[in-house]
Amino acid sequence: NSEYMGDSSHSISQRSSTSATRVLIWALVAAAAFTAVALFATTETTTATVTARGSATAQSLSAQVMAAPLRFGPHAISLRQVFYRTEATVAIVNLKPIVPFHVLVIPTRVVARLHELTESETAQLFVACRHVVEVLERNLDGMAGATVSVQDGAAAGQTVPHVHVHIVPRKSVHDFPKGNDEVYERLDNNRREPRTEDAMAAEAATLARFFGQTHPDH
Repeated sequence: NSEYMGDSSHSISQRSSTSATRVLIWALVAAAAFTAVALFATTETTTATVTARGSATAQSLSAQVMAAPLRFGPHAISLRQVFYRTEATVAIVNLKPIVPFHVLVIPTRVVARLHELTESETAQLFVACRHVVEVLERNLDGMAGATVSVQDGAAAGQTVPHVHVHIVPRKSVHDFPKGNDEVYERLDNNRREPRTEDAMAAEAATLARFFGQTHPDH
């Protein structure tokens, strides 16, 4: 019996030790899980705080950019001429258009040549051009395409030292009496009558509605 009792006591002792070990392991697991949850919550809170600060900064920067005066080379741009704007680009009506709704898209930073733009500015400029063409074609009767042209430098016919993209709405290749290439002759010939500010503003107000943007004359 004594041997039996001894074995039994040893067995009970082993079971007690095993149970205690299991309790300790579960306690450690629970503590680790609690710590992980707390850490995750702290991280999420920190991330949300940083994100909120970043959003506030972005909104502040956007407000600063949108409030900045606009220039087309040496010329001040009236807000009445603007019909579409992003942080890096602005689309304006043309002083001397060769056809109705011939517009310009320019970077907000004044640089004379394409190679002076950063890669980001270049990308944003042509994304804006794509959007302008798409919206114009969706809203202008008969428009079936566009001549998109850049005169990069005075040697190419650039008259204002500021990168600008001409967007000329087209109905067909027969838009001009001399044929399709006449569009480039007309772009190179700057001896056209300038429009009045009110005429330009009226066109810009019409276009701004297409783009869902506000206009001073609305």
